[in-house]
Amino acid sequence: MFQIKTLVTGAKCRTPRSLADPRSGRRAFTLRRGALHSHDLDAAHLSPPPIIEAVIELRFLDDVPGAKLHAAIQSKLGEEYPDTPSASISADDMTFVASRDQKRMLGFGANLLSIHVLEPYPGWEQFIRQAQDALQGVLSVVKGPLQAVAVRYVDRITLRAVGRPFHDFVRIMPFRPEAMPENLQTFYHASTSIHKDGCTTVTLVLASTTPDGNFPRMIIDIGARREREAEPLCDIRTSDWLQVVDELHTMQRTIFEDSITDAMRELFQ
Repeated sequence: MFQIKTLVTGAKCRTPRSLADPRSGRRAFTLRRGALHSHDLDAAHLSPPPIIEAVIELRFLDDVPGAKLHAAIQSKLGEEYPDTPSASISADDMTFVASRDQKRMLGFGANLLSIHVLEPYPGWEQFIRQAQDALQGVLSVVKGPLQAVAVRYVDRITLRAVGRPFHDFVRIMPFRPEAMPENLQTFYHASTSIHKDGCTTVTLVLASTTPDGNFPRMIIDIGARREREAEPLCDIRTSDWLQVVDELHTMQRTIFEDSITDAMRELFQ
């Protein structure tokens, strides 16, 4: 399981637009259709689904212990996320509870609620409903706004084309000095960029991973985060937080599209 870490603090953001975006003429919070992308497809169209985990992280401006968030969820959603030894784990000062089918998780830390879906990915609309339900479950113990929001997708993609180089599939391969042998076996590349708004950061990780038989595999891990330091980012009792989540999700998807080639898209057809 993956966990989003804090990327940047201390910057001021622009104010989020309302959910109804007047510049687009339609509601901004919709599943946008465009170029073929694994995050837009139903999992049944992909074999296997490339998304192994998706995360929405909500950090509250209020000082609220993780145990208090955990207790609130158990009071409201305990049937859906049973607090049993087999469904509850702790790691990195976080406590996680899993759904009965082990395909969804919620995480609790100091001032922090994280919402996770595991493979097979159920689609954005189901994922955001899970996040809405989780946030509703803790409103009794959280009164103030959010300080930070993050969206992260981890794709593990099998390259079912023996003998083709990695750079046939992605545009962001690390630089290879001319003296290095041409047959690249393993790699790990990470970068973090800050948006011009000063408080949105994106971290992109590209790495090889254990092959699937004779087929190489790679991880594309993209996380987008927006944060303000010691001041509100968005309200949790209006649609403001959904707008921020949607903007980060769209940013993440666009970066994914810009990172892959048509040969990669053909793997999803």
